[in-house]
Amino acid sequence: MYIVFENEVEADESVVVSSVEDDGYLPVVRLTNGREYYLAHDFDQASQAAKQFWFDLIARHPARLNDLIGGSVLRNWSLGREDGPGSEKINTSLEQWIENTVAKHPDIAFGHYAGSEFPVKVSDDLASLLDYEEHADTTTVVYPVPEGVEKGTIPPRQARLI
Repeated sequence: MYIVFENEVEADESVVVSSVEDDGYLPVVRLTNGREYYLAHDFDQASQAAKQFWFDLIARHPARLNDLIGGSVLRNWSLGREDGPGSEKINTSLEQWIENTVAKHPDIAFGHYAGSEFPVKVSDDLASLLDYEEHADTTTVVYPVPEGVEKGTIPPRQARLI
C-alpha cells in the first residue's frame, strides 16, 4: 500500500504505508518513516468527520468548552450575539460555528494547525481497504498528525487559535 503526495511533502521513500487504523472519524495511515496522516476520500468526507468530531467532543467533555472556545465567546453566543474563536465572528451559536466554520475548515479538527490538507493519490489496495468507490486515480486529502498529539484530541493551547 502506498500514497503519492502530489506536492512532494514527503520524500519518495516515505510514501509506503506501514499501517492503517480507524480513529472513529477518519482513517489514520502511518508511513514507514513514522509520520501519520488522517486520510479523507475528499473534502466533504473530512468536513462531515470534523463536524461529528466536534459534536462528540462537546457531548463527552462539555466542561472543556471554556478552554476550547473561550468563555467570552460562549457568553456572547448565549446572548445571541455574533462571535467566534479566531477571526470569524459571524456565528451566533456553537452549533452554527460547527456547521459554518468547522465544516469549511476540517483542519480545525484534524490538522491541529500543522497545515491544511495535502492532495494525495492512494494505491488500489489501500483504496479497496478503505472502501473508496473510486481507486488510485482519484485525489484524496490528508491532514498531518503532529508528533506528540494524541489522535482524536485537540490540544487546548492550539484550539483557542481557531
